[in-house]
Order: sequence, then C-alpha cells, then structure tokens
Amino acid sequence: MIYIYSFSIPSIMVNQWPDIYYHTNLDTIDKFDPILAKRIAIGIGSSLYIIALNRLDKETIETLSKAYREYISGYTKLKYNIDILKKYKYIEDLKNGVIKSNAPRFKYIGDKGVITLRTILRFCPSTEELNSILEALERQPFQFLFTHYIPLLLMNREVSIDEIKMYIALEYGIDIDEKSLLKLIDYLKQFKLVMEISTT
Repeated sequence: MIYIYSFSIPSIMVNQWPDIYYHTNLDTIDKFDPILAKRIAIGIGSSLYIIALNRLDKETIETLSKAYREYISGYTKLKYNIDILKKYKYIEDLKNGVIKSNAPRFKYIGDKGVITLRTILRFCPSTEELNSILEALERQPFQFLFTHYIPLLLMNREVSIDEIKMYIALEYGIDIDEKSLLKLIDYLKQFKLVMEISTT
C-alpha cells in the first residue's frame, strides 16, 4: 500500500509491465491475466475495507510504508548480488572455453529501428506463424531481446550464439538457453532481418 502524503489519502499502486498487445488493436479484455485481476481486486478490496473502518492512523501508515521500503531495498540488494554472481560464473565459463571459435555468426541486415508489431505482421506468412511468434515472445525477456537488444547487438558486428548468450548474461545477469535463443534468431532470419555467416 502507498500513502499519498500530499493529501493524507491511503492508496495502492498497481504495476504491470505492458505485454506485447499493449497499444495495439489486439489489446482486448481476454488478454488480461485472471490471476493478476484477482490479486488487484483483493488489494483494492482490502484497502477500501481498512479505510472504511477508519482505523488507519498516520503512525500505522508510516510503519507500513517503512516496512515496504525496507522490503524493496532488501530485495533490490539481494537481486543485485545474485545478478553479479551469475555474471562472474558466466565469465568463468568463458575462460573454460564455452565460446566456439568456428561457430556460425549472425549479422543484422534490416532497417534501423525497433521491431514493432507492425513489422512482425508485415513479415509473417500466415496467421499460424504469427500466433507462434507472439506466443514465443510472451515469455519475458524474449520480447525485449527480439525487438531491441539482439538487433542492436548484431547491427555493427558479426556475433555467434555463444557470444550473444555471453552479452545477455553480462548485461542483464540472465542465462538464456541456446534453444530459445536460436528460435529468436530463426524468426529474425525468416524476416530477412538477420543473415547467417559461415566461418568455415
């Protein structure tokens, strides 16, 4: 719960990262997650119930706000340390020869700019293929990697799959499995936005 100090009004803030349908003509009510909707309803209902009881004094609100801030601060520090450890582990793997020198490399050859839903619609040969791609991109952080990071990474250099994995791990502290990464690259190749360059 968030306390709006300016007006002395207890309030809550709902945060949901926009999905791939956000600001498109596909953003319909059936795309809304029912589990998230339930949690929002419980959060709003609980807040309204407490406010209606008129027992939420300033001291209680400040205690709750402090506890929430400490929780977020602790979570952020913990996540940061875990991300750092993942990066160090990946660097150690690189020293042990994870990257193959003769692996195929990839280069972005499409127009500069973000890959939008319109781009995907324009290049998809069928509705089935479109649904398949959208389903694959629903998993975070695949949408961002597909539309932003990978094209930008491949724009000025030729990079192998292992190197793409390395850069993602070093940049974001996450380890994307090779199969999922190859699937994203295959879609980009299918759209003629990325080309494969053989090193043999």
